[in-house]
Parts: sequence; structure tokens; C-alpha cells
Amino acid sequence: MEKLSSLQFKGAIIGMVLGDGCISRGYIKTTSVIKEYAEMKKDILSQLTDTTISRYSKSKSSFGDKDIYEVRTRKHPIYTKLEMRMYHNRKRTIDEYCLKTITPLGLLIWYLDDGCLDKTCGLKFQIHSNAYDYPSHLLIQKYLNDRFGLRFNIRQTFKKQRNKRYFWLYLKAIDRIKFWDLVFAPYLKEIPEQIQYKIPARENIESMMESKKHKRFYDDIV
Repeated sequence: MEKLSSLQFKGAIIGMVLGDGCISRGYIKTTSVIKEYAEMKKDILSQLTDTTISRYSKSKSSFGDKDIYEVRTRKHPIYTKLEMRMYHNRKRTIDEYCLKTITPLGLLIWYLDDGCLDKTCGLKFQIHSNAYDYPSHLLIQKYLNDRFGLRFNIRQTFKKQRNKRYFWLYLKAIDRIKFWDLVFAPYLKEIPEQIQYKIPARENIESMMESKKHKRFYDDIV
């Protein structure tokens, strides 16, 4: 990963914390079951402080029996300030500052952490963002549209057995090419092959946009 400017770095870190990362006592910790993706994050974080990567096993979880790779930084004032801004009562939050600061690289990391590519009917980009409440989703929706021209619908479901409502962001079909060009294209060489299953080929999106079967999904009203 090339050297990032201060603003680029902070925008990437915000995406990391919105995803699988967390800030605690002034340092960042993030995990992945994909070693190469953890190493990509380590390369980014190493631009500010020394960073370590450790491997450990964790069974009987959503990860199954796969090894987990944990990336951890040293303490730094930048992380301390972000922690004070993004955490309230030990709960992660999101505000206008974060959404004004996040960069395309930050969006990429957030998507690779919490996103998925649904191929069941078309090529649908989703970010499972249920760590945040509905008002936060409205804020996310507004800023991603205002700053990047990316239009997301907010989807939700209620799990009665857990008595909990889950939210996710669903990218409108008309903006899939724009998302690909903005978020994926600049970093294709850096994204590990092992996680590129989340990224469709651009020509596949184009072909789907032109097909009669899916054309209606690419109207501006979708």
C-alpha cells in the first residue's frame, strides 16, 4: 500500500473502525480469518505506529474452526482522539465528522469487513451495518449520497427470538458501476485474491445492466 496522506490515513482508519476494527485505550485492534487481508490492514496501520499481527484459533463461533489473525497497533494520540469521538458509554457510534472524513479506501475496508456480494438475483452490494441504529443509518445514507453520489437503501429485519432489529445498507442498482469505479478500481492490486470473491468483474455488472432481464433494476427510480 502506497504512503497515505494524513487525511487519507484517517479516512481509511474510520472505515476500519466502522467495520471489524475497534479502538481501545488509544490503540486499534482488528481481525480477519483471511491472513492476506489482515496483512493488508497491517500495511496501512504500520504507516503510523509499529503494528503486530498474531494468529490464534477460535472454535464454536461464526468463524468456525478457522484461525483468526489479529492486527494490533501501538497507542497513539490520533487513535485516542478518534476513540473519544466514536465511542460513547463504551458503545461505538457514528457522527458527521466520521462521514465527512471517510475516504474511498475507508469505504473499501468497511465493505470488505462487513459487506457481501449477493449473486442470487443480480450482483447486489450490501453492508451489514447493524451496529448502528436507524437515525445513524439515515445519516450514513445522506452523507454517502452527498459526498460520493452513492445511493443506498436502508433495509431492516426483526429477529423475534433475539428481540433485536438488524439493519443493512443496500446499494441501489443504478450506482453499482459508480461504486466499483470509486471503491474497487483504485485498489485492485492491493486487495488480496483470497477476498476478491466480494468483488465482481466490472464487465459482469455492465452485462447485467444491458440484459433485458435485469434492465428494470437499473432505472433511476430503483
